[in-house]
Amino acid sequence: MSDPKQRYFIAEQGRTLKHWFAIRNPLTSAVYNLATEGYTVGSLQVRDATVDDGGLLLLDRSTANGGVNLTYIANDGAGKSWSGYIYASASTMNTAPWVDAVYEFILTHSGGDIGVVSRGPAMLIPKVAN
Repeated sequence: MSDPKQRYFIAEQGRTLKHWFAIRNPLTSAVYNLATEGYTVGSLQVRDATVDDGGLLLLDRSTANGGVNLTYIANDGAGKSWSGYIYASASTMNTAPWVDAVYEFILTHSGGDIGVVSRGPAMLIPKVAN
């Protein structure tokens, strides 16, 4: 996790967010079971801008509030394996659309090391129709 990936984080206003993620071993491409690897905490934060004070917190999902789940799935029935998922209810995602937002997704190891999984621009797409 020393090589964070720059990625977009896109969500939809007023819709449940359930974003599965797979973190792979760079040598074998096997999907990590984060619990057996010693990772105990996951956190995703979205902020309104890249400013010195860190910007206004728009979304805060973590293992503590049920927004990041580190449950490993070896096979989802479609042949895919997952390290966990990020979750937010539709009511949580029913905020004003995000403009000029950024995010960072990190994992914390039981030994205290913090690894950045990904970071980059974030967008909350406005609701088009009910």
